[in-house]
Amino acid sequence: MIPKKVKIVEVGPRDGLQNEKNYLPLEEKVSFIKKLISSGLSDIEVTSFVRTDRVPQLKDAKELFSMIRSLEENGKLNFISLVPNLKGFEIANSVGVKRVALFTATSEKFCQANVNSSIEKSLNNMSAVASRCMAKNISIRGYISTVFGCPYEGKSTSGDLEYIIKSLQDMGADEISFGDTIGVATPDQVERTMETILKYCEIDSVAMHFHDTYGRGLANVYAALKNGVHIFDSS
Repeated sequence: MIPKKVKIVEVGPRDGLQNEKNYLPLEEKVSFIKKLISSGLSDIEVTSFVRTDRVPQLKDAKELFSMIRSLEENGKLNFISLVPNLKGFEIANSVGVKRVALFTATSEKFCQANVNSSIEKSLNNMSAVASRCMAKNISIRGYISTVFGCPYEGKSTSGDLEYIIKSLQDMGADEISFGDTIGVATPDQVERTMETILKYCEIDSVAMHFHDTYGRGLANVYAALKNGVHIFDSS
């Protein structure tokens, strides 16, 4: 049954801008986020506290969050920040981040290429950050990349999806976003994968993150909607 309402989690200021070649000035990022808010969006992933040499587009994460944090104080907005490790957490915590995104993948090769670690090690790193979040009353959103395919391993990835889901739940993640990282998913694959996901997740905690690489993004959204999903990432 298709839900009557959906929640959109806008990830453009982070997932969108991090891939741009030219650096977007801080003031323009703030303006971009304010325009997203004015369009009616309330859940926005605003930045990532990563190494600036790895993701130079987000080198101003600390300054950006300091400039927009007051907007969140009305209680109607949820700003999300991606945090890869304890160092990133300490910076995020220092500027008042209230919701953190933690990420891993179902592909060993993808994990090695992106965070220079195995899936297991990435989960251990996430667990350390999650413990700090829980102590500071910071909520957690989880991301699982390469759920539908990987640029290095193809459609059948090496990680145990059940184990990864349960690990994120044990860390306190109240929402898990399942990513079609390279846009290869098909509606049939989405429906099959949903059967697996719903064995371990309540539908209210499931989000979908589709790419439109091959023009199937909206068809995949519809397949997820038919299975009751009502949280989607957008950019």
